[in-house]
Amino acid sequence: MIDREFTGFFIGGSWRKTSSDDRFEVISPASGKPIGSVPAATQADIDAAVAAAREAFDGSDWPKLIPAQRGEYLVRLAAAIAAHRKELAELITDELGCSRLLSQVYQAVAPTMSLNYVAEVAKSLQTSELRVSDLSPFAGSGDAVGVIPMAGKSLVVKDRAQR
Repeated sequence: MIDREFTGFFIGGSWRKTSSDDRFEVISPASGKPIGSVPAATQADIDAAVAAAREAFDGSDWPKLIPAQRGEYLVRLAAAIAAHRKELAELITDELGCSRLLSQVYQAVAPTMSLNYVAEVAKSLQTSELRVSDLSPFAGSGDAVGVIPMAGKSLVVKDRAQR
């Protein structure tokens, strides 16, 4: 069973005590009854989480991984969701108030299928380099390089054959 009572936040790879004793009770819309509780985050808790996320991103290999390598992580995530689909469906039904069938299909099975699909697409991309840079929002392409605008950033993808 998935925990429904939390006393801290998972930040930077470990559970941390909260900066406040304030809590939120989680109420099921299906029953109107309490199903758990969570700590209320303070600005300090949020700042710690954002700093840990930035450090985890900047201090890892993730930004340098090619799509096929990222796809392997998606496969592992899909497997973890599939392994816990019954528990997740029960939790989602309680938290959102949707039927068990909808929770099972749309919230537990569909994400697994989507993650596996995207992983397979990522593995099939013939790229050797994936870079995001502040080149401003422009688009262009050449023989081996495509530049795709993304929310004010540019994504540069190089073909493996053109190393």
